[in-house]
Amino acid sequence: MPSLHSTPEAFFMNQLPFPVRPAAKEVFLYQSLADAIMLKKGKVSRDLSIRYQLDQAQWRMVADAVILARLPQYRLLNYFDIELLVFLELLFLDALNMPGFSSEEAVKQIERDAQTLASWVRHLQKLISRSKLKRLNGNSAN
Repeated sequence: MPSLHSTPEAFFMNQLPFPVRPAAKEVFLYQSLADAIMLKKGKVSRDLSIRYQLDQAQWRMVADAVILARLPQYRLLNYFDIELLVFLELLFLDALNMPGFSSEEAVKQIERDAQTLASWVRHLQKLISRSKLKRLNGNSAN
């Protein structure tokens, strides 16, 4: 997975209802991105379920906010495989509950409130475009 960068996106964590914020804070601070993805899929650790009595919808809300806060912390590098880049794009859209939308459409929805994430997604889009172009150029040379 990409290396961590310093700036998380605070907007979505700040939008959470107060009763779920302690759980979100713990997941953000002490769990990995992979753990947050598992949480979104309904796999809540025994530890978390004992400490926080949240229903599945609340856990998904927590997972989405943590994923969106975490994504901009991952430094996107030019040598990443297209598969990883597309996975990150789909993860972003899913956490926004906008599957089926383009990342451009999603960025337009969030850019005013979530500038850090919007900037990260724009960079992600550039890398995806570059990777697709490289792949096309590489295939046409054969």
